[in-house]
Amino acid sequence: MIISELRIPNMKKTSSLKLYLAIILIRIIYAGLQILGKAALDGGMNTAVFVFYRQALASVVMSPVAFFVEWKSAPPLGFKVGFKIFILALLGTTMSMNFHMSALSYTTPTLASAIINSIPAMTFILSVILRVESLKPRKLSGIAKITGVALSLAGVVVIALYIGPFIKSLNPHYVFGDENHERNGGQANQNKKFWLIGTSLMTITNITWALWLVLQVNTLAFH
Repeated sequence: MIISELRIPNMKKTSSLKLYLAIILIRIIYAGLQILGKAALDGGMNTAVFVFYRQALASVVMSPVAFFVEWKSAPPLGFKVGFKIFILALLGTTMSMNFHMSALSYTTPTLASAIINSIPAMTFILSVILRVESLKPRKLSGIAKITGVALSLAGVVVIALYIGPFIKSLNPHYVFGDENHERNGGQANQNKKFWLIGTSLMTITNITWALWLVLQVNTLAFH
């Protein structure tokens, strides 16, 4: 009995550790996507073409999995649910990805990765507006949420309004592109107009992505 009781906390610690490691891995993958996406755009690829190839490759990889694993257990897809899925795809894939890649062409992978961290705050705001989640300002949890949202949005404003000096890489080798790409990127980063456009587009990306997350609750409840 004592041994089994000792194993339960250890199992919980192991699962928590795996969860944290998975989150860290996901963030590393997202950072790599920002860098590769910026390199592709600097190389001359069109933003819409990049999004198309990205989603087409994902469809090719995931379609067999969905067909062979889920087709027996999945409920029938009616018009109402299909329309909701279409709206979700329009917000979370088409609009979000195209705005995101357009913003990345004006800014840097660092800015993109930093502003993405404001998605939880925007998701919370939209959840409260759409009454998916309740706000309890008198409780400690509600105060913590409001403080976190305020700090997150303040960080977005600081990133949008402040452009730091261009720092030349210490690595003499250019993994993506050449020296001209780095020089052009540095000049673009110093352009206040481009920086504000990129930040605004990235903010729109986060809003559409947050709305996509909030609206999924109602759709997943029926399908």
